[in-house]
Amino acid sequence: MKRMIVLTMALMMTAAMVCAQPAQGKKSKPQPAGQEQTASADQKRPLGKKQLMGQAILYVQNFKLAGEDSAKFVNTYQAYNKQLRAIRLQYKQEKPAEGQEMTEEQVEKRMYDSFEQSRAILETREHFYKEFRKILTPKQVSRIFKDEQARRTKQQIKRPVPAEQKSA
Repeated sequence: MKRMIVLTMALMMTAAMVCAQPAQGKKSKPQPAGQEQTASADQKRPLGKKQLMGQAILYVQNFKLAGEDSAKFVNTYQAYNKQLRAIRLQYKQEKPAEGQEMTEEQVEKRMYDSFEQSRAILETREHFYKEFRKILTPKQVSRIFKDEQARRTKQQIKRPVPAEQKSA
C-alpha cells in the first residue's frame, strides 16, 4: 500500500514537471530560486486546479515531505484553497454600472460584507493551521500563509482602482 502511494506521488510529480516545461520555441523568464509558481502577469483569474496541484507539489518538494505526509499535505492544501475560493465567491462584490456612483447603503453593505469575508477567511486559516500543523512545522505553515498573502496582494495590485476609491 505504501509503495502504491509513493508511486502515485512520484507519477504526479513527474507529470507536473512535464506540464510545467515551457513550450518549445518560446523563451520564458528564469524563476529565482526559492520562488513558488504564481499566476502569470496577464492572468486575471485565481490559480486553477493544475496550478494549485503544481503549487502543492512544489511545497512537497521544498518541505521534503515523503509518502503518506505528502499525500495528506496535497489533499489538505487543495481543501484549504477550495474553501478560500468558495468564501471569495460567496462575498464577491457587484460592481456599480459604468458611470454610476454607489449609494451610501451600497457602500455600507460592501463594508459589512468585507468584514464578514475577513472573519470567514480568518476562521478558515485558523482551522487549516491546525490541519497543516499535523504535517508541517510552524515555520512551514507560516510560509504557506505568507505566500498566499503575497499572491493575493499581487493580484490586487494588477486590478485598476475603481473611480470612487481614487477620489477619496
